[in-house]
Amino acid sequence: MRNLLLLILYLLALSAQAFAGAEFVLLAKMLPGDDKLLIQRRNGDQWLIAKGAGASSAFLYEGRQVIIIYPQTFCGRGSTLFLMENGQEASLTAAEQLAPLVALNQYQSVRGLRVEPKFSSKFFYALATDVVNIKPLTPATAALAESLAGEARLAASPLLARTSAIIPQGMILEAIIDGEFKGWDGQTVFKLSNRWVWQQIDLQRCLHLALSPKILLINTGYGIKAKVEGVSIAVDVVRLR
Repeated sequence: MRNLLLLILYLLALSAQAFAGAEFVLLAKMLPGDDKLLIQRRNGDQWLIAKGAGASSAFLYEGRQVIIIYPQTFCGRGSTLFLMENGQEASLTAAEQLAPLVALNQYQSVRGLRVEPKFSSKFFYALATDVVNIKPLTPATAALAESLAGEARLAASPLLARTSAIIPQGMILEAIIDGEFKGWDGQTVFKLSNRWVWQQIDLQRCLHLALSPKILLINTGYGIKAKVEGVSIAVDVVRLR
């Protein structure tokens, strides 16, 4: 009730000519630098916007609704970003509507993936990880994340087949991680002392700091599991090169 009253009072404080509309949108992602945001309207349209000074608490709204107030056209000149719960506002300095392919490429770039017009296993795992990070995690978002992880495993099947050929089914390869190991983050990339590069392809996470720890690579018949010395969990991995 307080938040609704705050919004009403804010809008009433503006003249009738000052705005043409106010719309709730989803703040889908804060991009590096905290001044660029990816938002999504209720009709599914995505926009990349840049804000000026102000609305410093925007990072708290990732995965939540914010308000775009615009004088003429949505995200047009004179538009502002308004954080209702904090009462913070910032002018929009730039706005660009993203076509689906542009949005895909933008996401791949932000996540450090190869920019390409296809849904790779890395793309699905990155999406799944970002969904898991949306707080609070609900049964619906957890189910979505698991579904995306499943799609990632399907997309990675040729890679999994090539990887499994390196280690025969039922066999265990003992190796050494080259350098520092910081644990599993959902998509950890690590290099072995023989120069092989591997990547985690499930969503398990744990923090574990170790220098050149031993690692066991196990062909379970359904893919390769990695078990690092001193870490209680085993994760799914594939060889990148």
